[in-house]
Amino acid sequence: MKASLHSLRIVLLICALLSGLQLSGHPAAAHGGGMGSGPQTLGAASAVADAALDACTGTGKALYNCVASALDTVGNQISTFRENEKQTAAVLHTAATRLRAAVNKVQALSAISLCQSVITGAIQKARAVSSGNSMFPGWGTPGGLEALARTLAKAAALIQARG
Repeated sequence: MKASLHSLRIVLLICALLSGLQLSGHPAAAHGGGMGSGPQTLGAASAVADAALDACTGTGKALYNCVASALDTVGNQISTFRENEKQTAAVLHTAATRLRAAVNKVQALSAISLCQSVITGAIQKARAVSSGNSMFPGWGTPGGLEALARTLAKAAALIQARG
């Protein structure tokens, strides 16, 4: 009960911090056209992370580090291509940091769960303020966020099964 209350406080703190961040209003194209090579959408970056998760082997700390690397890769890709997904990238990097610090399955799942909660909140806001699959400044498109939510669910299932 106490641990669950602590986790809830952490989620609320992260949400409060993220909601206080100034959302970027730059008119970037919804699907990128960014600089460099690699995925140009959050959905494509999520697909790359899915492939990275498929390659994760081992258990425990090795698995947590592999999953963290996959999340960091997505965060790095989207933050370098578009200003409009900086908050999403920050949440992914935070989850990756917490995964690397995790010493057991509970802590690893908590890191993923907190990230999932923030992304779910962003999806709800994106659906409320954007039309269709247009850009939600700071986060990306609802469709891209949904792809990321599926990637996070896959990461959690992987940790649950082999963590």
